[in-house]
Amino acid sequence: IAGIGSAMQIMFVLQAAFGAVTTGTTVLIARAIGARDQEEANLVTKQSILLGAMLAIILGIVGYYFADPLIALLGAEPEVVRLGGSYLRITMVSGIVLLGMFVIGGAFRGAGDTRTPMYVTGGINVINIVASYVLILGFDPLGIPALGVVGAACAAALSRTIGCAVLLTLLIRGKGMLSIRGLSGWLPDPRICWRITRLGAPSMAEQLAMSGGTLVYGIIAISMGTTVYAAQRITFQALSLSFLPGMGFAMAATAMVGQCLGARRPDLSELATWYSVKAAM
Repeated sequence: IAGIGSAMQIMFVLQAAFGAVTTGTTVLIARAIGARDQEEANLVTKQSILLGAMLAIILGIVGYYFADPLIALLGAEPEVVRLGGSYLRITMVSGIVLLGMFVIGGAFRGAGDTRTPMYVTGGINVINIVASYVLILGFDPLGIPALGVVGAACAAALSRTIGCAVLLTLLIRGKGMLSIRGLSGWLPDPRICWRITRLGAPSMAEQLAMSGGTLVYGIIAISMGTTVYAAQRITFQALSLSFLPGMGFAMAATAMVGQCLGARRPDLSELATWYSVKAAM
């Protein structure tokens, strides 16, 4: 628990970088859909996937070579570093499917479709549970050994790969208002990439502030011993129930406000904002 928890602390910080792409994607697609500019929405989707892939490659290289040192920086014990490093390395190397799910999910939400990402994520969670059970504990009838923490990371990577493949397939088929069919729009477009980054940067800074605070809290817990830190990680899982619903309303508000602004109706965007705040409260 401490090993995986320490790896997730690092991933929590790295996900702030994901936020720069996903938030920018959601906002730009929402505005394009609100303005009824289908071509622009599809172009933003393609550029977001391209930008996310480039970011994932960089994170994968960093994770492959520096997973153990990153965990060690938290002040964890050697065994926690070994376990956490192995989990973090697999998670970051397979980050292209994780980031792919983030970006494509953000694209669907920007287009007003929040259900498709929900159904896909729900489905891969079932796959993850089954795969985790088999790979962590082993399965003698199939000759699968118990892989422990490595098995947990592999199960997560497998389920995310399936989820990313499903979402990509839906986009290629033209699910809903978005489509990535055709060869046009796949070359880097500085205009779109800059707009995605510019809109996403404040969100990244916000997420870094939140995850940075959580990281410091984790370092304090680690300094109190592995058992204390493991208990803190278990508690944090329960605590997440208190803030995840708020994130759901935040995603809805982002999409609705973006679509209203795209339709040149700032009055409706303000109304959507306050409805979201009231519902979340």
